[in-house]
Amino acid sequence: MRLVYQAPQDEFGQFPTSIRIVRAMINRRMGNLVEAVEELGAVAADLEAAGNIAELARVRLQLAYALHLDGQPDASADVLRAALQGLLRTNIHPSMRPELEELAELLHFAALEPSLAPYLEPVMDSLAGVLGGVSGDEGGERVRLQVHTLGRVSILRGGDPVTFQLKGTVPLLVYLALTPNRTRLEIQQDLYPDKDPDAASSYVRKGIQELRELLGHGAVLTEGPRNHSRYRLGPGLQLDLDLTRFLDAIGRAETARALALYRGEFLPGSDESEWVLQKRDEARLALTFELQNQMVAFQENHEWRRVILLANQYLRVDPYEVSVHALRVEAARRVGTAAELGRYVAAMNSASN
Repeated sequence: MRLVYQAPQDEFGQFPTSIRIVRAMINRRMGNLVEAVEELGAVAADLEAAGNIAELARVRLQLAYALHLDGQPDASADVLRAALQGLLRTNIHPSMRPELEELAELLHFAALEPSLAPYLEPVMDSLAGVLGGVSGDEGGERVRLQVHTLGRVSILRGGDPVTFQLKGTVPLLVYLALTPNRTRLEIQQDLYPDKDPDAASSYVRKGIQELRELLGHGAVLTEGPRNHSRYRLGPGLQLDLDLTRFLDAIGRAETARALALYRGEFLPGSDESEWVLQKRDEARLALTFELQNQMVAFQENHEWRRVILLANQYLRVDPYEVSVHALRVEAARRVGTAAELGRYVAAMNSASN
């Protein structure tokens, strides 16, 4: 923070715009939302007066997110609408990718808001090209890993990718994070029940070896007698696991955050593992159950446009659920256009065949 506040000021005693934005983002990440909203609002006003449309859209996105986190949904929606309109008037540069990934929850909030959804689709089309977000040694420094498992498999260490040679190493890492203190036999029976026992045992052993080689020997610890050792991740290994954050969002009924985190099935490509398939089903069912509950609630309140938006999200996860297709068609008959209704009826008929 010292470097931020020691930046040179202009003749009016103001810090440069870039410094003010960074200061506001730091406040937002620290939970100082009132200060973040105040700073971003002032910067947005200055940029609007200067006619800087591109930078104004970016600042408004940050302001909308700060308002969203501060529990001001109406104010957030107003600012976000203006930001989306601004993005439609500018070229979205690849340098925006990190901040857009950070704001994924906000964009999914927009996807569920009837007043914002019409602006979001063309913006997301433009974003497609942009978005395509321990030493393990006992006495060493901590290793922090960002682990993506929903819709993609990616391990980042300090922002740099960690590449494992064995296909089963990432599932093993996640398994040990979620179910520690298991024997090798239990691990191989959970992950590879259909493999030859000797081959499965060898595969698990090689996975543990690779984790230790790349993350430090203390990344995986063993306890107990030699022939019945139990395995767990070492205390110096810290995982930021998207599945854990997704399930937390579901538990808190934070639908927008859950949708932002759920980019697809759990550990795609690991279809030979019974444990992976079980976790995959659990994640999918948790999300669809939450969406189903919300659709029913909005249906009872006759908020048909919200029913349509939630159904759209549901069918991205499970495109063959005929009951949701039927509910979307019912909602479109009440509030949708003829073109919408036609698309939804055709999709329902296709799913039924």
